[in-house]
Amino acid sequence: MLRLLPTAFAMVYHTARTGWRQRGLAGDALIRDKAVAQQQGARAVLRALGVRLRVEGVVPDRPMLIAPNHTSWLDGFLMAAVFRTALAGRHDVLVWPFFGRVARTMGVVPVYRERTSATGDFVADVQQRLAAGVSMLAFPEGTTTHGDALLPFKTGMFEAVAGTPHAVLPVYHQVVQAKGRPVTPDGLAPFTWAGEGASLKRSVGHLVASAPVEVVVRIGQPIPAQHETRKTLAAKAQQSVEKLRAEVQAEAHPALRA
Repeated sequence: MLRLLPTAFAMVYHTARTGWRQRGLAGDALIRDKAVAQQQGARAVLRALGVRLRVEGVVPDRPMLIAPNHTSWLDGFLMAAVFRTALAGRHDVLVWPFFGRVARTMGVVPVYRERTSATGDFVADVQQRLAAGVSMLAFPEGTTTHGDALLPFKTGMFEAVAGTPHAVLPVYHQVVQAKGRPVTPDGLAPFTWAGEGASLKRSVGHLVASAPVEVVVRIGQPIPAQHETRKTLAAKAQQSVEKLRAEVQAEAHPALRA
């Protein structure tokens, strides 16, 4: 558990440093600075936790709506380390002790799942980030899973880019090694934070005890949004992420190819 000390230090240091630097910034400059700071902080946290990333595919050089699978509290750090992006997160995170301060400083965009009337605000927030040159990341499954299958993609987040010149970027990530040994699909559950009775403490403890941990992040082909609706975008994004999932698991575990 000694890894948690440098992890906590990295979060405190980068949050304080970012908050100081952002004084006087506003508008697009502030949005971009938050994305840069978030990426630096996420990479520092992953190093402290002993998590290594293997990125496969092309990180886009233009802003997109990023749509990855969702299995754990760690996912935001993984995606922020790879992409210079703003993150969408449940609104109550912003008022959590300490973590709320981190989320606000790094520019997490609140999502109100129980308020359908908030969709318009979320769409505006996403479009503001994209216009500022920063990608937007949201988890279309809406909640975490044990990694055994994808949940149906919710369509709401895709409303922000449907019919626009932007694109959706499908992404799949998965733990593939722990302590130098392969992690099979059947062994993914302890690395997740999902389902009834899920324990953040237990999830963090397992991750730290399993270090070094290698996570593969496979990036798919961008899906143009200009002639799509939110429903067709959600369907195409899910199909693409499913394909990436099958590829990663087949390559990591050749027996699955049959």
